[in-house]
Amino acid sequence: MKLSTKIQLYTTVMIVLTLIVVNVFVYITFKKNAIQNEVHQLENRAINIIKELEKSNQTKQDNEKIIVNHLLSDGSVTIVNQNNKRKLQIMTKQHYRNLIEDYSDKQTDKYITRGNHHFVMVSVPVLWEDKETVNLQIYENIDMKHESFENLKWILIGSTIMVTIITFILNMIITHSILKPIHLLINKMSNIHKTKGYTKIESIENTSKELDDLTDTFNLMMKRLSEQEEKEQSFIANASHELKTPITVIKSYSEMLKRFGKSKPEVLDEGLDAIHEEAIRMSYLANQMLQITSFHKQTKHNERESFELIQLLQSTAKKLSITHGQKIEVQSKIKTLHIKLNQEQFVQLITIFIDNAIKYSDKSVVITLNQKHKNVMLQIEDKGIGIPAESLDKIFNRFYRVDKARTRKTGGSGLGLYIAKEIAQANDIGIDVYSELNYGTTVKLTIKEQYIETFS
Repeated sequence: MKLSTKIQLYTTVMIVLTLIVVNVFVYITFKKNAIQNEVHQLENRAINIIKELEKSNQTKQDNEKIIVNHLLSDGSVTIVNQNNKRKLQIMTKQHYRNLIEDYSDKQTDKYITRGNHHFVMVSVPVLWEDKETVNLQIYENIDMKHESFENLKWILIGSTIMVTIITFILNMIITHSILKPIHLLINKMSNIHKTKGYTKIESIENTSKELDDLTDTFNLMMKRLSEQEEKEQSFIANASHELKTPITVIKSYSEMLKRFGKSKPEVLDEGLDAIHEEAIRMSYLANQMLQITSFHKQTKHNERESFELIQLLQSTAKKLSITHGQKIEVQSKIKTLHIKLNQEQFVQLITIFIDNAIKYSDKSVVITLNQKHKNVMLQIEDKGIGIPAESLDKIFNRFYRVDKARTRKTGGSGLGLYIAKEIAQANDIGIDVYSELNYGTTVKLTIKEQYIETFS
């Protein structure tokens, strides 16, 4: 169902239902008040009759005379004894003879229908001749009142139908006016889809804030999609470039082995070593790429857990020290520190920085932990060759390498620091890098206060 149809249908139905409820309430209230007014008048008439009966001589002639004096212009007065038999009935029309109700020792009032006629009735107990308790039943014909009720009913029904038609027409006009900018926006988006690009759309003039927000959101989405496509294209180009070198080396050596491998053993050994080395580099590069893809999937379900940081740093440093055969010191004035982060990702983060520090430094790596402004500062420092100042703002880009020749010797792919940046952003960890050529590099990781549970 179209949005315009839904708006018209729902709005019309809600207004009609509200109108029906209001009209029913008006009709019932008016009818009830009108009948109550008639009953109140009959009660007053009954009271007057009772007062005159009390003053009379209680003879049949006197009582009948009193009843006749209080007879309505269109109605009936009936005296009913306790055996439900009429003792006296005075009426204005002969067919009112069947107007009689059972005896009751309490005052009652009713709205009754006899044939095509409508009456209100009041019944009160009174003392009749010989002190006998009887019912004085007074009936008044309210056919004219009933006719006014019917007229009111049809007026309300007619007004409901008329308002329904008017509401539906107005809804069509208003809905068309409201949805017109939306249709224009849809057409603009469709045109962009046909061009297969990420073009932004211009805001529609004299429209609502919601549509302006929708336009801004769409343009932001187009911008992000465009940026993402550029990143993907750049990634593919960089990956192709990175793979091109080892593939070229493997191809060249394999061709050389075909020609000279059988006759020259030294060429065979050199070729196999080169092919093996390049295969290892390709495998490492492929693993790094898969790691990026896997990490992006994990960040959608990033689960934080509590763990003790000091012990984690010491155990990680010990493993890497044994693996690389290089000294790694952990210095901390804090004895125990529990934080709440993704432990697996945090270990990967510090491993990347420690691994880089070991690769580019022959001296020991120092890991320092201290507190600053309620945050925890984790510092990884090496005394290696350092990073040029002009490269510091690029080292976290994918496939960026300060010195490609140096990187080939150390086996880097240019993806490690990019992965580190992604992990830090996912865990809300700040990264600052300070470096000076030939003096070393310092990486500072800031763990924010809200992720610190206990420390001493």
